Amino acid sequence: MKKWILFFCIYHITSAEDVGGKHINIAIAASVQRAGKELFTEFYKKTGVMVNAIYSSSGNAVAQIKNGAPYDIFISADTAYPEFLKRAGYCDSYKVYAKGYLVIGTKKYIKIDDGLKILLSDKIRKIAIPNPDFAPYGRAAMEVLRKKGILTLIKQKIVYAQNVSEAAQFIESGAVDIGFTARSVVLPEGKKNREKYLDVDSALYTPIQQGACAIKYGMENHPKESKLFMEYLLSPQSADILEKYGFSSPGA
Repeated sequence: MKKWILFFCIYHITSAEDVGGKHINIAIAASVQRAGKELFTEFYKKTGVMVNAIYSSSGNAVAQIKNGAPYDIFISADTAYPEFLKRAGYCDSYKVYAKGYLVIGTKKYIKIDDGLKILLSDKIRKIAIPNPDFAPYGRAAMEVLRKKGILTLIKQKIVYAQNVSEAAQFIESGAVDIGFTARSVVLPEGKKNREKYLDVDSALYTPIQQGACAIKYGMENHPKESKLFMEYLLSPQSADILEKYGFSSPGA
């Protein structure tokens, strides 16, 4: 059996309820990282169950699940990966919990236009995109560039990030001139920074419906806690938190 060394972001609040040592391991897409802290804190307050959160691109999380990582819940940035896990027998079903949005941003003195023509400028030498092989938002960005007919013209400028969080880091640090990432990772305290980021026209990419599922490991080892979390994730309370960080309800 493979041994896994997991780097956990544990959101913990001391409480009288924390006597049973109840916890679940959640593999979570980087696009939900900012919202995750609040989601998991409120879940702990409500249930007394702590969350060990492991952030990565959705594709990397699925690879870890296939290789035996002890995850109870998988929170994806799309529905394709949960659907794959369902078909492969790693979960029985999945639920769509939110809809995400693609943004383009810069820290430099560059005016971003709705038509994305700025990407063709000689001023733009590096463009960050989450790796489309693993990150759903990266696939959305590539879809936009293809529909605008400029992908082949700027391909040499693209710098691939591991996930949306790293793409945002590239943008914020100035390591790239401009880049694509998820709206949910660049909303400071839930408010959009309109000077640096612009929503990409959602008509240019397939809607980013984000799904989650209880992994069979969780249903066999922590069934009560796994069910509680899935119910919580689909609750109005969670929907309100997710909206603060740039998501909308699945049917929006």
